[in-house]
Amino acid sequence: MSLNKFLAAAAAVVPVFIASAANAALITDFSALATTNTTVTAFGPPGQYTSGYSQVITGSNPLAMTYNGSSGLYVDYNSSWGLGTNGDIVPGTPSMGINQGGSLTFVLQNGPISGFGFLMNYAPGFGPVSILALDASLNPFQTYDITTAAPIVGLPFQFRGIQDAAADIYGFELLAGPNSNASPLIDSISYTAAITDVPVPEPMTIALVLSGLGAMGAVRRRKK
Repeated sequence: MSLNKFLAAAAAVVPVFIASAANAALITDFSALATTNTTVTAFGPPGQYTSGYSQVITGSNPLAMTYNGSSGLYVDYNSSWGLGTNGDIVPGTPSMGINQGGSLTFVLQNGPISGFGFLMNYAPGFGPVSILALDASLNPFQTYDITTAAPIVGLPFQFRGIQDAAADIYGFELLAGPNSNASPLIDSISYTAAITDVPVPEPMTIALVLSGLGAMGAVRRRKK
């Protein structure tokens, strides 16, 4: 076997995975998510919660959720929720809303995913509303301002999310602010199954490949 053929075979045995932000894209249709996914429509006990509130939303890949903001997080609000020119949400609608500005951060507990999205709405003209995909260090690697990239006009709720072919989304965020009064509201969260089947070469396989490379190198040196 020639050295080039051996190197090609070795590359097939030891795969290299490269994540890139170029793989991610804003999506506006639920069908863009993988068919194996989770949809959450219950967000915990109804009520108003202050900054720093956190909870774990259960599921096959639980979400550790944290709210940060100055005007409160409302779950299943018992009065109408005004969205400016987009209308009002009737009292008691199953939903979770950030009053004025703030953020909701969701961290996946059982591994990264390839996509997520919200059925959501907001008050147009009162500041930016963004969705963010977070990497393994929980830093944003993709951010989309919904109010400019894919505005929502009128009712009902509309789907907005991020799909990432590299499947390296470890968390995601809904952000309104700073100085925003857009009061975004969501009535469901959908996200794909955890990616847990990335192939990892067995130690013996790696050892065989390395020893083979060494042998081929020795043959090339003798030929010189």
